[in-house]
Amino acid sequence: MQTSKRELTKRLVELLERFYVEVRCRPGEDWSDIELTIPQLRTLVLLRSEDRRMTQIADYLGTSLPSATSMIDRLFDKGLVERMADEHDRRVVACRLTAQGTEEVERFWQLEQMSMIRLADQLDADELGTVVKAMELLLQAAKRAQAVHVDGPDRGERSES
Repeated sequence: MQTSKRELTKRLVELLERFYVEVRCRPGEDWSDIELTIPQLRTLVLLRSEDRRMTQIADYLGTSLPSATSMIDRLFDKGLVERMADEHDRRVVACRLTAQGTEEVERFWQLEQMSMIRLADQLDADELGTVVKAMELLLQAAKRAQAVHVDGPDRGERSES
């Protein structure tokens, strides 16, 4: 009897939930003395790659512009982000990480990388190859799902197999 796609999807979700519980930061691995909410952390990670406008941050977080602005205010007060006005349009505000913000995000990523290396050390080369291939497939699916979200349901769709 072949497992249905729905059953496999349910199993994937269950396994991911369990995985997140198992790989969470362990005691003694506190990566920051600065207390951050999940949206604040997500914003810092977003700003790691490039400066972003407030509207982009709000869209990324799926929140309103006033909520995003309030959250950025708190990150500004902690010295983690700075705001820059557009010289051509004062209504446009972009945000970027400060040196301290960059340091905090880098410290977070280093801890995450060490955690993943410890995990990979528990697998043999064949198992690790399987995991890498699975993660590559999940990343490709995430990109396709994002394209469907951005382009609309008529584009980027893939037939169910």
